[in-house]
Amino acid sequence: MFPVRFFAFAVLIILLVGIPAANAQGSWSTATSPTGEILLSVFMVSASDGWAVGGNGVILHYSGGSWSVVTSPTTDNLRSVFMVSASDGWAVGFGGPGTILHYTGPAPPPPVAPPVGGSMAPVNKLAVSAPYLSLLVLIGAAIVAVATKRKRKA
Repeated sequence: MFPVRFFAFAVLIILLVGIPAANAQGSWSTATSPTGEILLSVFMVSASDGWAVGGNGVILHYSGGSWSVVTSPTTDNLRSVFMVSASDGWAVGFGGPGTILHYTGPAPPPPVAPPVGGSMAPVNKLAVSAPYLSLLVLIGAAIVAVATKRKRKA
């Protein structure tokens, strides 16, 4: 009896967790780059704060909904950027003996609250299409029916 219940529970968990992630609908859109240099790495600290690096030492900062060029201390190609926090980050590159840059600076201001009566857009959406939702309901009902039937026999 235990293996059937365990198997049914495992299937239900896999369906509940796996299907929404696998079927989430999204789309890519383009963003305007303020440089003609090739970009090799991007790191988003949050939805409104990010950094990108690339060829000839270019460093870009994303804030306020757009990208802007930041003064770079090098002209070496920067290969990767990683931010520990909004005010602490590292970039590495190649050219010469190797390049390591460390950023320490002010963190961006917190997001502004919407005006009274306004609304904020949802950040995360969980989407399950109708056929999968029906399947989940049917599987859940079947599990309950099997568990109830087995309980009556005992």
